[in-house]
Amino acid sequence: MSAERGRAFVGTSAWVKPQWRGGFYPSGLAQRLELEFVSGRLSSLEINMTFHRLATAASVDKWRDETPESFVFAVKGYGPVTARRAANARAPLADFFASGILRLRAKLGPMLWQLPEDRKLQLDEVAEFAALLPRSVAAASALAAESRKVEWIDAALADAPLRHAIEIRNQTFVDPSFVELMRASDIAIAHTNGPAHPQLDEVTSDFVYVRLSSGPGHFLDGYDDATLDHWAARIESWRSERRDVFVYFNNPDGDLPHTPFNALRLLERLSNERS
Repeated sequence: MSAERGRAFVGTSAWVKPQWRGGFYPSGLAQRLELEFVSGRLSSLEINMTFHRLATAASVDKWRDETPESFVFAVKGYGPVTARRAANARAPLADFFASGILRLRAKLGPMLWQLPEDRKLQLDEVAEFAALLPRSVAAASALAAESRKVEWIDAALADAPLRHAIEIRNQTFVDPSFVELMRASDIAIAHTNGPAHPQLDEVTSDFVYVRLSSGPGHFLDGYDDATLDHWAARIESWRSERRDVFVYFNNPDGDLPHTPFNALRLLERLSNERS
């Protein structure tokens, strides 16, 4: 990614969505061309499948090669990492980086680590997890070398900083001590708007990570203009502080057909939305 700060990246969580076909995706568009289509219209995508299973080098190469040069992917961290206590998380974390995800190269954006809903705040545990996360490609490569599943080797791999965000799911994390730990660790706290999720409106890193949900009783028919105007203003405010902003629309209760249109309408409201 460029060293320039204050950029906005807007997209969706995942892109293989049958409900988008015949609407956002034109009728008759081959599924193999959907990534090329969506990446030509949005500026980023959040890769979700990596939460459930490890990527492959071949898949990562395809994602990298079929998207525009300025495109960026956020990557949802491997679920077995956050499902375990930090003392037991090193091995699955090594597997995650060994899977090939680093082969996104300059298109690798932040990694999102989603904590389990039943995980209550234990500050020492969170601090241990934060210390485990590699902060550079070189550190992640060294960690990957501990895995028996190494697919990440890439002659073009250059060292670069890595960014991390944490999404909380338990109300006990709404605590000043957690916020200060994230700030000291340079880890972003994901901004979420799901009605069942705890809300922490704090900026703790040089970038901001936002996940905007839709579902029953909550923007089921898409985001209205006033709400998109509100988020556009917030994004521009963060950008004025020279913070990069990553925004992803997602549907935890189902894949709604309006999701990519929400992203497009937000992009239209931002200055210089595509680099």
